[in-house]
Amino acid sequence: MDFEVTIIGAGVIGLSIAKALSKKKINTVVIEKNHSFGEETSSRNSGVIHAGIYYPKSSKKSAFCKQGNKLLYKYLKERKIDFLNCGKLIVASNEQENDLLLKLKKNAQDIGTDLIYLNKKETAKIEPQLNVYSSLLSSTTGILDIHNFMFNLETDIINNQGLVIYNSEVSKIIPNQDKIKFILKNVNKTYSTRILINSSGLNSHKLAKKITSLDPKIIPKIKYIKGDYFKLVGSSPFKKLIYPLPSRNSLGIHSTINLNNETIFGPDEELIDKITYKIKSNKKKKFVDNIKKYWPEIEKREIQPDYSGIRTTSITNDFIIQSKKDHKINGLINFFGINSPGLTSSLAISDYIYTNIVNKRFIE
Repeated sequence: MDFEVTIIGAGVIGLSIAKALSKKKINTVVIEKNHSFGEETSSRNSGVIHAGIYYPKSSKKSAFCKQGNKLLYKYLKERKIDFLNCGKLIVASNEQENDLLLKLKKNAQDIGTDLIYLNKKETAKIEPQLNVYSSLLSSTTGILDIHNFMFNLETDIINNQGLVIYNSEVSKIIPNQDKIKFILKNVNKTYSTRILINSSGLNSHKLAKKITSLDPKIIPKIKYIKGDYFKLVGSSPFKKLIYPLPSRNSLGIHSTINLNNETIFGPDEELIDKITYKIKSNKKKKFVDNIKKYWPEIEKREIQPDYSGIRTTSITNDFIIQSKKDHKINGLINFFGINSPGLTSSLAISDYIYTNIVNKRFIE
């Protein structure tokens, strides 16, 4: 075989897994169709280190996010990668939203995440410009330099004798009993691997359709949700991240700060059929109308379109990680619907993949 493990997709999940496996001296290659790492979902998000507040106790999102939060802060400190453990406030605008806020607090308690409830006066002491009924304070939420994080992961892979290959697209995957063959479109050459990990983000469901013996029924229906971001012109009003209550597919149009102390608002949510990163000119009013619910001053300030991102979601609204028990194919791992908190969860997911799937496969 050419490789022991082949990972398709050099986003934060693929790179994290490759780092973990190459560290164990497993012959690992990452194949990416784009020119560099993280050019899609991984570099087009809010850049937030999440605490794991929103997700059901039994979900993969809850388990991976809680563990990943600790692992990520540890890695950032060890590598001296820029980050800021600024914390965040989840805000309620009225009494009805306050009831929902208290339910969110209980969910966080059930999964072992501590949140502090603050009334209007207590919230104003922390963030004087907020006009809200109440809030929840998450102290373990933060922001990081995503690009530098991924750069360090790539550096680890290379230092561990792993490979990261760009500008290469997989056109076909042919599983056999003891190995998986795959064809690279740009060189029209066939390679083989013991384990193949489909971590191709926005294209994971499309790549799965190129696996010759995979039952199409096992591929979940994936939807694209586009989120736009606007940047505030001028000084930042907040020291912490400010989040409204979440919806099913979004954490709401929130206010984040980046490491340059600029305020970014977003994302909104828009169901799309075709991948596009263009921001519609009529979005500004929607953003202002949402933001003024917790920060009325926005009507006196200027915001400008900044960037957009696209995330995938499935009917389960949880991470989907398929292995042999799901599709009966030796050595194949499929990732689907890896949206937020995928960045925070990345190092925890990589530990799980090694311990529970790859390592067991190697000792079969």
